[in-house]
Amino acid sequence: MRPMVRAGRQILKTAAGILVISGLGYYLIANHEPYPATARNPVFLLAPEDRDFASPGTGRLVFPDDHGSHRQSGSEVWQLIGHLRTIEGERFGFEATLLRVDLDTDPSRRRSAWATDQIFHLSYTITPFNGTDIYRDRETSRQAMRLAGYDPQQRKIWVYKRELKFHESGPQMPIMELMIPDSAYPARLEFSRAKPVVVPSFPAPFRYYALTRMEARGSLTISGKDHAVSGAAFFEHGWGQVPLGGGQLVRNRFLLQLSNGVDLILLQSRRRDGTGKAVNTGLLVPAQGKMRTFEPDGLRIDPSGYWTSGASGIRYPLRWRIRIPEQALDLDLEPWRDNQESTDLLLAWSGMVSVSGHSGATPVNGFGHVQLSGYSPPARN
Repeated sequence: MRPMVRAGRQILKTAAGILVISGLGYYLIANHEPYPATARNPVFLLAPEDRDFASPGTGRLVFPDDHGSHRQSGSEVWQLIGHLRTIEGERFGFEATLLRVDLDTDPSRRRSAWATDQIFHLSYTITPFNGTDIYRDRETSRQAMRLAGYDPQQRKIWVYKRELKFHESGPQMPIMELMIPDSAYPARLEFSRAKPVVVPSFPAPFRYYALTRMEARGSLTISGKDHAVSGAAFFEHGWGQVPLGGGQLVRNRFLLQLSNGVDLILLQSRRRDGTGKAVNTGLLVPAQGKMRTFEPDGLRIDPSGYWTSGASGIRYPLRWRIRIPEQALDLDLEPWRDNQESTDLLLAWSGMVSVSGHSGATPVNGFGHVQLSGYSPPARN
């Protein structure tokens, strides 16, 4: 099979879990039963099944080196999600997702300069708040002829002209930089750390960490004009293999940044046919202090409004009420717009939401990102 054809198929399989890359980790937190070896089919970090990749280990993560690529793992994913505001008050949401897929080939057996064993994919999305069209694009290329790859000396991942670069940590200094020079919304963004790294533990051959809130600033080009922007972002990075539980599941994943400094990562899993009880899990990262995880009984996630896609026919739950009694949190989620359905590699709803509600008696608001995956179009007669 030609490498790029195989890459396309593996990236498509890899994308089957892209929309739950961070949330899936927290789904595993609540599952205390060990997974059998037969369940170790990766959900999104799909290494070739006939290749024995090294375990990602459990040692202490070292930054900025561990921001970069881990070639010992078959596949890897990086994701940046956030919201920006121009000086003029315009608001934009953004997503940038990078994938690395190992082709399980030995390029040294081929004399061609195009030979490669690695494929890189970058998806980029800009969502204006004011109702204009969502912009989505993507680039995929091989690690050959300097078209894409990871440079450990420069700590840079690139796909053609697009780059994600990591820097040494320092007070008020950028720890990473995203450069998208060649899209309808060119961007150059710097991210500095606002909270410590969150590193949950996993009962699986998988490593994951997150920066749940970073300060973002830089420039965004809109209709040919450069605008200074600032805002906040969330970064996550995972590599290894995620065990796949049985059954056909719908997964609703929520990433929320609240005005009181609290960040939430929540996941709801349920059967696709609607039977059984939904399982809610997640974690909270306070403005100061250690993160805490939630058991299913301590978290309520209920839909309060639906939208049916005219393109796919899928009925998505888009409006939500989230309650965490232990934290006295009661939140309502409202999408920036109903139609944020994505067909980038996988049919799903992935988009920006506004958050409002209360923490005790204190009003809170905020920004959120919701990813709804596993939904199926209605059956045709």
